[in-house]
Amino acid sequence: MPQGYYRRPTTKERLLKKLRITTSGCWEWTGRLDKDGYGKIRFEGQDVSVSRVMWIVCNGPIPKGKQVCHTCDNPPCFNPEHLFLGTCLDNALDSVRKGRKVGVNAGESNGQSKLTEAQVLWIRGEYAKGTPQKQIADKTSMSKVAIHQIVKVKTWKHLREIL
Repeated sequence: MPQGYYRRPTTKERLLKKLRITTSGCWEWTGRLDKDGYGKIRFEGQDVSVSRVMWIVCNGPIPKGKQVCHTCDNPPCFNPEHLFLGTCLDNALDSVRKGRKVGVNAGESNGQSKLTEAQVLWIRGEYAKGTPQKQIADKTSMSKVAIHQIVKVKTWKHLREIL
């Protein structure tokens, strides 16, 4: 290389420069983190999640509507073996399955809930069969507004995939 010549590091080199490998196999980002603990890096003129950039470097573009999710649930991790693509819903369901959304108090775990998941599914089933919302409200002693919120998945959203 000629004297005075500077070669800009590749994106992969920039990523690996800020790498700390943990005993669990996570590749933790030692650079800048966002408020939720995810690594951030400047990429193509924007601040982007390190895990997204690693996915792009290793696998190519991320399809529209997809997110880069972690199998390890470790926000600063960008080990390509710990990353997978999913929709926003996939990521949310993964979070619930792994118990990361415990503090959200969705559904029956919410102290203000007056229904069980079984009752919500029954309401949605009745509506799917063509029963009018008013009739469902009368059968359940609930307001028509509450029934509307349930059948239109404005409430009890975590049961969306069961529809």
